[in-house]
Amino acid sequence: MKRTKTDLKKESSSTEVPVEKGIKRKYARRAVEAIPDTVFNSTSECDPSSRWIIIELNEDTFLETHYEQVERVLRDELGSDVAYFLPVYKESVQGKCICYVLFDGYVFVQRTDDVITKIHKLRTEHIKGALFIDGSLRLVTGTRINRFKQELQNKVHTMLPQKGQRVIAKVGTFKNLEGEVLSVDPKKLIAIVRFSARSRVVDAPLNIVNISLIPGT
Repeated sequence: MKRTKTDLKKESSSTEVPVEKGIKRKYARRAVEAIPDTVFNSTSECDPSSRWIIIELNEDTFLETHYEQVERVLRDELGSDVAYFLPVYKESVQGKCICYVLFDGYVFVQRTDDVITKIHKLRTEHIKGALFIDGSLRLVTGTRINRFKQELQNKVHTMLPQKGQRVIAKVGTFKNLEGEVLSVDPKKLIAIVRFSARSRVVDAPLNIVNISLIPGT
């Protein structure tokens, strides 16, 4: 089931980090809408005691289509070694990119003294800037960022097909072709799918985000 911004608002109100109430208030002022499923950037855990700045995106900026521009600005303005987290999962196949978004509206940058001196530069076509509530810079802990990352990984794993299920490839050489799942690697998120076409049988490894399950199979 897809999460909504209302879901995130409710979750943030029960966290152990008081400043996350700023996110709650912001979400309360935004229209409630359904959002796609799920990760981008590092999936490794960050230091739980670290602090992350909440960067607000403009209303017409959607990570599904603008995440590359947002990432480029973060790296250009804050430095190539900046630690940031975009709640997006992306997969590139033969020059095409597929991505899934946990929520729109915000991305996160780890707070450092260097970042603080540059944060004012983050006002662009897609980025509104660092989130301030009542004049205070809003932060979340590394613990919360790790929870986001884990949730995104869990979302991807719930998309795993089962052996014997019928699927349709969404991109690549086998696009729109129907095949049967032979096996699934849950760690690499790869399914081996058997396609039969023109009297040929091909077993192809496909990322699970690049296949759609056929209901009832």
